Amino acid sequence: MGPRGDGVFYKTGIILVVMICLILIGGFALPGTFSVQRSAEIEAPAAKVFEYLSDYQQWAQWDPWLAKDNSLKSRTEGPAGVGQALIWSSGGQETGRCELLETEAPNRLVMNMTFRNSDSAHRAQFLLSHKDGKTKVVWSLIGENGMQPIGNYFGLMMDSFVGGMFTHGLMRVKSLIETGSPTPKTSAPAQD
Repeated sequence: MGPRGDGVFYKTGIILVVMICLILIGGFALPGTFSVQRSAEIEAPAAKVFEYLSDYQQWAQWDPWLAKDNSLKSRTEGPAGVGQALIWSSGGQETGRCELLETEAPNRLVMNMTFRNSDSAHRAQFLLSHKDGKTKVVWSLIGENGMQPIGNYFGLMMDSFVGGMFTHGLMRVKSLIETGSPTPKTSAPAQD
C-alpha cells in the first residue's frame, strides 16, 4: 500500500478510536439507574386487587410474559406472603426470579427481581389506592444499569423494553378481576 493509502487507514483508525472514546465517555455521563412505571384503574376494592398481586400462585392467570411466550414456565416457592418467590424458566433453565420482600395490605407490595443475564437486582413495586369504587394500581420497576458505561445506554431504553409489558399485565389483571377473563375485551391503554 502506498503512502496515500496508509494515510487514509491512519485517519480512519483515529476517527474510530475517537468515536469509541466519545461513546464510552457519553455512557458515563448518562444516569446509572433506570425507572419504568405504568398505571391502570380497576373497578374493584383494593383488597381484591391486592389478592391477585400479592400471591404468585395468582400470577399465572395474568402474567404478561407468560401470555407472550409459550416456552416460558413459572413456578412458586413458599406460601403466599413475604418470602414467596416466583421463578421463570425457559428450556429447563431458570431465567428470572421475583421475591416478595414487603407487603402493606392492601396498599403496597415490594419485590426483588433478578434475571439470569443481569449482574444486578431490580426493585419492583405495586402501589394501590382506592377511590370512588375504583383502585388505581401503579406498577413500577427501578434498578441500576449493569455493565457500565454501555449499560447506561440500555437503561435509557428500559421504559420501551418493559413499559409495554407492564401495560399488558395491568390490562390482563384488570380484565381478570372485572370480567373473570384475563383477555381484555377492549384495547384501552393503561393510564400513566
